[in-house]
Amino acid sequence: MSPRSEFLAIVLRSVLFLFLGAATAIASDGKSSLLDEVGLFESTVTPESFQQAAPTVGDPARDALEDDEDGDGEPDEYQREPFVAPIPFRSPSLGWGGALTGGFIFRIDPDDRDSPPSTAALAGFGSENESFGGMIITRLHIGEDRWRVDGTLSATRINYDFFGVGSGAGDEGLKIGVEAETLLARIQALRRLPKQVQVRGVPLYLGPSISISRTENSVSGALAPSIPSSELDEIRLGFGIHLQLDSRDDTFYPKNGTLSDLGFTFHDSALASDFSYRVWEVSHRRYHELWHEGVLAGQLLGRFTSGDVSFSDLSEHDLRGYERGRYQDKMRLAGELELRQHFWWRIGGTVFAGLGQVASAIDEFDDDHLLWSAGFGLRFQLTEQNRMNYRADAAWGRDGFEFYFSLTEAF
Repeated sequence: MSPRSEFLAIVLRSVLFLFLGAATAIASDGKSSLLDEVGLFESTVTPESFQQAAPTVGDPARDALEDDEDGDGEPDEYQREPFVAPIPFRSPSLGWGGALTGGFIFRIDPDDRDSPPSTAALAGFGSENESFGGMIITRLHIGEDRWRVDGTLSATRINYDFFGVGSGAGDEGLKIGVEAETLLARIQALRRLPKQVQVRGVPLYLGPSISISRTENSVSGALAPSIPSSELDEIRLGFGIHLQLDSRDDTFYPKNGTLSDLGFTFHDSALASDFSYRVWEVSHRRYHELWHEGVLAGQLLGRFTSGDVSFSDLSEHDLRGYERGRYQDKMRLAGELELRQHFWWRIGGTVFAGLGQVASAIDEFDDDHLLWSAGFGLRFQLTEQNRMNYRADAAWGRDGFEFYFSLTEAF
């Protein structure tokens, strides 16, 4: 099969997989980052970064055991692990709530030992502030991990507080209530690049993405901060390109390795969007096992926008210990360290700390508006074969103390 035919076959297969039985389910954008606190996206696919895991190969004994779960001495015809997770959660933005996610962790080709497991899930949630939604999320590893295809469809209604733009607005604490009803669809396909462009033996992935969303916003509360009426109802069509380097040793709970991402997305009013702006996103995550079951994880994040950015797509800080979106502007920088330790049976814990800031321009970052965060958490391992955790975190920030309950690690 020619490369062009192979690509078309993969795209068609992915589109059918995404839409089968779910043609009317579409997803959240804009304030979808608020749902990261619930863990629905992180449990399968993260629309914000579409992170993927590196192949875990080279251990014949482990591969044989995985291929022969029924003990008959022959590889199993098809491997899959179902999961169903009721998720009680609490976040500063959504309050207390409940979510239900279920799906399968599986291999598309049971004979493909070079690809990490793929995931397909259906999820829904509701919270005490009357936010709710549903989504279909997929993460597919295809053709010996040459292709990584991600897709999200959902429909949500998110209620949150808008504090204005800039660190000063967040410090003042003036806010208005926003109800955002959003439909979104997004798909991304990454292709592994040739060995000649690997970095120290680690493969690079490169590919396009496309997303389309329709959001209807309604506001309530004080007169300030104000939102231009032209931004209350918006359509955004984004085209992007994404470069990724991944040496992690596990999809769900990496103990060693690195994940680096660089993404660029543009929206243009000449291409059906209501706004014209550009978004650069960069992230670097590092995992290192210091001792048995003791993992030090760190991340550095940056998001930089230019042009006519809608209020609903500003760069938000995402440190635990703060209400999501209280501090937002055109640009964001953040860093975080977390020490993870497994204790006994399925029980583990973490301690973490971080720093971050938002600004309107690169030269506006300074020490005066630096945000800090620190806290600790407990973990409960949900699945046996693939390490997916419930997490409960307590975090302190400059504005106070917050609790979090959700699914999967923070990063």
